Amino acid sequence: MMENKNMLTATSIKGFSSNETCWQYIHDISSQLEELHSAGVPSGRVGLANVKVEGYRFSLIDKSPCKGSLCGDVWSLAASAFELVLGVPLLNGLGERAQKENTPIPSLPGSGVESLNTLLHRCMCHKKESRPSVSQIKDIAAEELKKCAQEQRSKRPLPKNGTSKPSGKYDKEWPECMTILRNSVISFFLLLLSSVQLHAQAHSVLDINDEETTIKLIEATLMLRSGEEKKWNEARNEFSKRIGIFTLMDELKDRSHDCALLPAHIKCFGINRMIKELKSEKRVQNTGKGLLDGSDTRYNYSIYEKGVKRGSTAIYEMAGRYGKQIFVVVPFSPSQNYETELSVAGGVLYEPVYKDPDGITYYCIDSGDAPAQGSTLQLKIKNNDSNNASFVIVNHNYRNR
Repeated sequence: MMENKNMLTATSIKGFSSNETCWQYIHDISSQLEELHSAGVPSGRVGLANVKVEGYRFSLIDKSPCKGSLCGDVWSLAASAFELVLGVPLLNGLGERAQKENTPIPSLPGSGVESLNTLLHRCMCHKKESRPSVSQIKDIAAEELKKCAQEQRSKRPLPKNGTSKPSGKYDKEWPECMTILRNSVISFFLLLLSSVQLHAQAHSVLDINDEETTIKLIEATLMLRSGEEKKWNEARNEFSKRIGIFTLMDELKDRSHDCALLPAHIKCFGINRMIKELKSEKRVQNTGKGLLDGSDTRYNYSIYEKGVKRGSTAIYEMAGRYGKQIFVVVPFSPSQNYETELSVAGGVLYEPVYKDPDGITYYCIDSGDAPAQGSTLQLKIKNNDSNNASFVIVNHNYRNR
């Protein structure tokens, strides 16, 4: 059913989805069903395996009509929305035919999901005539997405005026200064906690017990997006607590000459400078001449910030990463238009497990295809924007476990 093996379908992110992601899914698919249903034609193909994910949007891979019913499409849309959030199919995946008049339909747990549960229960009502139309579903979802957007905007701090001015050296290396961002971000940690509350099976992108350090590194990184001094100090305090257990990933090699170290005065996270200062102040013993790189087998965590020029692809090669791995790519802008590719040099290509509303891409490798000792991992970051962009790369390497 998939057009190619690299296509990301909704099955890849089931169990990882937030309330807002579920509303987006319902809105997008009901919108695509609306035209068919207005002509009295059912799709009969609504399911996560037939839905591809492109950025934050969902679309049906195969829209051609087949055996089914209009009410059946509505039921399947709700059932697949449940599966997107819970991670497991309802009624053992047997579909609408397995639902009897008194068969209980579950509710999504957690706060803030009352409207979502109400709509899903209506869509899966045993009396087909009581189910809403896809047009009604689309309108309800649109309203809920508007509420989500308003709620996020209310959490953003007021923007600061002013622009960064590049030095002469920076001006030669990069065509123009990075745009100062005027929007803030939902804390990754809060997003993860709400996600865990929402999932009946407690699924999450990262295991909150095993990946606590990774989560904290990402959370501290996101604090720096606002550019506020208070957030900078909070992030610095968080990094200082963990500085002795991770290294700076400064062995990353630029094979394409399309990346550059970011000067401290350019608007970016500023993580490399912060960590170097912390290491200097704390006199941490894992620094060698300067900073040991992420391939040092004594340390399982590494982090680094890199810049990628506009319209370019930066290619990084990393040795010493083998076995179970987590790679997280955090763009400075949550709306950054970029692509990533992670692979064993000349070998296995890994698919990202998730790209969240914060623009963060996650790779979680825990399979027979995990990199072998002695192999070299290659990470590509393609900047599709017209502006230069800053990215932070976080790696959790399980080689010592």
